[in-house]
Amino acid sequence: MTWKDDSIYFRELRAQEKEIKELIIEGKDKHSYVAIYNLGPHVKEQALLGIITTTVVMILLGLSTMVQSSNINTLIIAPIEHMISLINDITSDPLKAAHDEEQRVLMKEMNDKEEFGEDWYNEIKA
Repeated sequence: MTWKDDSIYFRELRAQEKEIKELIIEGKDKHSYVAIYNLGPHVKEQALLGIITTTVVMILLGLSTMVQSSNINTLIIAPIEHMISLINDITSDPLKAAHDEEQRVLMKEMNDKEEFGEDWYNEIKA
C-alpha cells in the first residue's frame, strides 16, 4: 500500500526538510515500511522566526547604543571638554581665570539666595 503526495518530490527536499522513518518487521515474511515526512513548512516557519528575532535584537542593540552614546556624551565627554577649556583659560591668563571663577561663585550664591530664600541660605552657610 502506498500513500503519497504527488505535489512534493522527496528527492528535491533538503536533508533539513525531510524526516525518514523506516520500520522493518521480520518474521516469516519480511515487511519493510518507509515514511518520508515533509518538514518544509516547519523549517520555513523556523527560518522566518529566526529572521524576526535577529531583526528585533539588532533594533534593540541600535537603540541601546544610541542611548548609551547620549549618556556618555553627557556624563564623560562634556565634563572633560569643560575641564580642558578651564585649563586653557588658566594657562593663558591665571589672574583672569581666578577672577572669572570668583564671579561665577558669587553669581551662584546670589541665584541660590533668590531661589531658596535668605533664611535657607544662611542655614546652609552656618
